[in-house]
Amino acid sequence: MYNSVTLNVLSKIWRSIEKDYERSFFKKIVDFISKGFKYISKGSIIMNLFVSDNNFVREGLIYKLYCKFIDLLQSFIKRINKFVLKYKSGSFFLNAFNNLFGRGENIINTLYISLLSFGITTLFINVLKGNLKTKLNIIFAAIVFLAIVGMRFSQNYKYILDNSFTVKFIKDIFNTEDGGEKWW
Repeated sequence: MYNSVTLNVLSKIWRSIEKDYERSFFKKIVDFISKGFKYISKGSIIMNLFVSDNNFVREGLIYKLYCKFIDLLQSFIKRINKFVLKYKSGSFFLNAFNNLFGRGENIINTLYISLLSFGITTLFINVLKGNLKTKLNIIFAAIVFLAIVGMRFSQNYKYILDNSFTVKFIKDIFNTEDGGEKWW
């Protein structure tokens, strides 16, 4: 497993990211915020209950009731699923949902149409309110533009992705090598 070039490269990348994170400004912010939460929760019985190593919460009545509630909810959802699957052929809503999200192309087209209608509606409302020169209008116009471009290329997105250098590179990383010692 450790003879794999891909795993060695990925582990070196991970180590460098880890080292950079230890010295980063983001870690300092996270540490500052966590110290603030620790200071605020100092002496709190509720925080000590959840942070302590005791199994008090798991052995308690509240935890058992919570588990029973989740089990009941899961069995209820399974029953609803069986009922829906039994009568789905004649359902208007399920057929519409399946047409919108059934295949990959339909999901992408639905996303583009939703973005287009969101952008146009928001721009229209801003124009009616008289907010013509706001920075948000530029963002909404960009959303409309991206949705139109996306709808233009949505039929050919599989072709575009298959010929993309980045997608090919990522696929090649995870393809298994033929021959040689099996690393797994």
